[in-house]
Amino acid sequence: MRFDELEKERQRNRSLAQEKFSERISVIKNCIDTQHEYAELFFGLLEHRHLTQHGDAEKPIFSAVIKNEIALYSSLILTLDGLHGSGLALLRSVYEALMIAKFASLRKSDNLISKWIAGETIYLSNAILKKIVTPELKELKTLWGTLCNVSHATIY
Repeated sequence: MRFDELEKERQRNRSLAQEKFSERISVIKNCIDTQHEYAELFFGLLEHRHLTQHGDAEKPIFSAVIKNEIALYSSLILTLDGLHGSGLALLRSVYEALMIAKFASLRKSDNLISKWIAGETIYLSNAILKKIVTPELKELKTLWGTLCNVSHATIY
């Protein structure tokens, strides 16, 4: 398709999404705003570890929260424009950051947080999903697989 045709479709998709899903869009916007409010509150506590009870995981987790705010916003905009695959690709990094942050904060003896801080590659499936025994992770693994499929240059 030509650029102008793509642009026309994008605008049509946006109008249809606003018309059909305005309530859901409003809920998502409120969630993004609420997450930002929590981030603002927590930011002031970063230098007060005695209050937050966090260790080394604190700064990379906060960094992930900030990146996730932007990625969630971008994913919403792309999805409203009908660019679902691109929106899902952004959600992959959001999901990955949340899983790493949660796992790292719970497993203080694990070297996962050290890898994250050092900028080393962390493979979510091997570093986290395969280590969780309970609860059952069927849905989490299905979501991860779906998000990976749209992020790679495969038939998906």
